[in-house]
Amino acid sequence: MLKWFASALAAAGLAAALAAQAPAPAPLAPVRAELQQGRYTEAAAALKRYLQVHPGDNEAELLLAAADYGLHDYAGALPALQAVLAAAPANHEAVKLMGLDLFFLGRPQAAIPYLKQVRAWMPGQVDLQYLLAVCQLDAGDAAAARASAAAMLGVDARSPGAYVALAKVLLRQQMETQAADQLRRGLALDPRLPLAHFLLAEIEITHAQYAAAIADLKQEIALNPVFPKAYYRLGDALYRSGDSAQAQAYLSRAIWLDPTYSGPYILSAKILLEQKDAELAERMLSRAISLDPNNYDAHYLRGRALAVLHRDREAQREFALSNSLRPQAEGDFGADVR
Repeated sequence: MLKWFASALAAAGLAAALAAQAPAPAPLAPVRAELQQGRYTEAAAALKRYLQVHPGDNEAELLLAAADYGLHDYAGALPALQAVLAAAPANHEAVKLMGLDLFFLGRPQAAIPYLKQVRAWMPGQVDLQYLLAVCQLDAGDAAAARASAAAMLGVDARSPGAYVALAKVLLRQQMETQAADQLRRGLALDPRLPLAHFLLAEIEITHAQYAAAIADLKQEIALNPVFPKAYYRLGDALYRSGDSAQAQAYLSRAIWLDPTYSGPYILSAKILLEQKDAELAERMLSRAISLDPNNYDAHYLRGRALAVLHRDREAQREFALSNSLRPQAEGDFGADVR
């Protein structure tokens, strides 16, 4: 979970920040350069050699922790961080790295005090605010997590919008039941709360609760009649509930509001294929592919349209491309659009 955070924060954040600090003693200068270049293996090896000769050097220990973190060796980074913090408890970089390291070691509650310290001097750091909210959820403190999610977005923690902010964190964590609860709490405070009905509908569509999703999406559109994704998802919910004619109308509105988003084109084309209009479907799918060239469903559906139009060689190319783009875990191409 959240492995992308580890890579991003190591490469673009901590290691580079440490390397860019005030000029180091000559023996550590090359190591800083290696960290800046993402050469964590080489940096770690050099630092271990250095520490054999200079044991207890806090700066070298911190750089070694950053190198281990960059290598995703979170257990390996821990002893060096503990040594630095024992000598310098207020070392900002060590505190930050300890919070992150504990999180990725699967100890989110232990990470909370460190991430709170980071928040005090880096209030605008969105990624760390997000991780703090996740850790607070793990600790069962929804109120604190809501405050952290609100702070992440610059929203008043006591406002209805804070509930939507926490719902977004919960959805990222695939905690849909808890997200729906936060959204309903926000709506109880403000029935006109933007995005709340839309996010509820997204959850309801996932659970095949199409009637509820349709009702929520219509409420979202009433609040924001120029929100294209609400029209797209309403078209999706209507299609899934068996009303293709109404679905097509809402999909057309979604395309008019945002002609740069591929989703409505793809679903419209699927409906057109069911209506035996392969020529128009193929044109819609060509447009979708121009917007989203790596969308495997768009390529698969275009292959079907081309096959109906007897353009067999092009159809086979589209099927092969769809198969190459589709993640292996999802199995055969087109499985969710047939």
